[in-house]
Amino acid sequence: MSQSSDYQTIISAFIEYVRPQFVLVVGITPFCACLVTLLAMLFAFSTPSSRKLLVFKLNVLAICIALVTGTLNGYLNALGVLEPFSPLPSLGICFTFAFFALLSPLFYDSILLYRLLAFYPINSTPLRTVAKVLVLPICVKVGRLVLVVRLRISARACSNILIDYSRCSCTITMLVLRNSVL
Repeated sequence: MSQSSDYQTIISAFIEYVRPQFVLVVGITPFCACLVTLLAMLFAFSTPSSRKLLVFKLNVLAICIALVTGTLNGYLNALGVLEPFSPLPSLGICFTFAFFALLSPLFYDSILLYRLLAFYPINSTPLRTVAKVLVLPICVKVGRLVLVVRLRISARACSNILIDYSRCSCTITMLVLRNSVL
């Protein structure tokens, strides 16, 4: 009877460990599928002359960056679900994901600023109107830059995530090893 409760403990620990990563994979998949559809519609409904514009190229690049970020996130979390006892994924993949996840919003903000400046040209729009329109996007961009610099300086957050990840993996491995010996 005690063996049954041991197995139940192992299975419960495994499910608790895998659940957050499984939820992320299930949540990311439809969003990436929507991005593929959005990219297809962008090409389908654009004219050849609009495809030559910088804004169109920036939008395509932004969607591709979001697809790469979503794919990397899904891959990293799927590894945790499918191979929970394997060692951590390569640091190259982790840093690539972190690079895309942290710096892509800055790129998206730049596209927004470019669109706003195209709609409100500085030469023909009153300075007061331009200031009112641009104050929020510029504040968001500066805030994101400050956060990226602050995160880069105190890389403690990334190391804590990796330590917690390995600790949880080791705990489940130890549970399995301990119960398999019994």
